[in-house]
Amino acid sequence: MPPSGLSALIELLACPACHAKVELNPGGTCVRCRGCAREYPIEDGIPVMIEARVLSGPRAVREP
Repeated sequence: MPPSGLSALIELLACPACHAKVELNPGGTCVRCRGCAREYPIEDGIPVMIEARVLSGPRAVREP
């Protein structure tokens, strides 16, 4: 369950890479871009939408 107010914030956000709308993933643990499918983590209730933190999708950071 996303923190209170996060759903309203998501409506205002856009993907920094392609500028498409974003949405919460089903588990509410990350923000997913509807355009390029990049997923950005949510940490302490705050979406961390920077390229260096992409979880999946194009340009995802892979752990060694």
